[in-house]
Amino acid sequence: MDDYDPTEMHTFGVRIQGAWTSWDHHAEVAYQTGNADSVGHLFGPFGYGDTAARFDSWAWDAEIGFTFDAAWQPRVFVGGAYLGGDNERDLNFADWLNPFDHPDASVSFNRLFSSTKYGELFGQDRDASNFRQVRVGVDLQPFEPVSLTATAMRFWVNKPFDMPRSLTAGGYRIPLAPVLPFITERADDDVGTITSLDLRYRYSEELEFRLVAEYLFAEDGLGDGSFVYNNGLAFNGGSDSDNATYLAVDALRTFVGLLESTTAVAEIRANCSLAAPRIAGCACFVRESAAFAFRPA
Repeated sequence: MDDYDPTEMHTFGVRIQGAWTSWDHHAEVAYQTGNADSVGHLFGPFGYGDTAARFDSWAWDAEIGFTFDAAWQPRVFVGGAYLGGDNERDLNFADWLNPFDHPDASVSFNRLFSSTKYGELFGQDRDASNFRQVRVGVDLQPFEPVSLTATAMRFWVNKPFDMPRSLTAGGYRIPLAPVLPFITERADDDVGTITSLDLRYRYSEELEFRLVAEYLFAEDGLGDGSFVYNNGLAFNGGSDSDNATYLAVDALRTFVGLLESTTAVAEIRANCSLAAPRIAGCACFVRESAAFAFRPA
């Protein structure tokens, strides 16, 4: 059994934001380094993994927008994101022959407790990594309490998976040499395009309703699959490149009260979502959830 050290992750970053006349912008960049033994132990049988695994990835997100002095205050924007990843899961002939070979871990940028969500279909859990994205869209405010955002997002995998070489027949992938894992082919890096409409109605300071609809135009990268979710450790394939639809309704209720001489806000969020099929390959799902959070008012 290998001896694994405690994980030490250090993230250094900088963020700038501002506005000038009708323009606004924000940009942030971060670098992650440190001991990644918590990831390394996953890449070997019987506990014999990668004891030299390290975090060594960059991530950035940037956006620039322009607001027109017109009805509905239209703001057009363009932006992009990059979250570094790695794919060391390929096996060459020499490694296959060597009984003492230790696999190298594939360590991607760890999102930690990110508050950024890159869409619902792709980034609902806020843990996707090893991808890059570009986006364009427009924000509108038809009325004081109503806002609408329309966005188009394109996604690619940074380091695609080296999957076993195979043939496709009748929607099934048949490995050509299942006992020779060093015979591989690179998965496609193009995940697809997601279009999104996000409508919000601020009924009062305490209550907000949200309706979001998304449609995924899937590309071959989803049919092939790569390791993107769970910070680059979970596979995102299995949908056979099927398109997907997502619809969700959220209600956000805010309570303000006095708790031990401290004013606090309690948030209750409940949503019901319908998507068919999911990227993970499930035909459809309906989900209801509720979340509670307290923060200073």
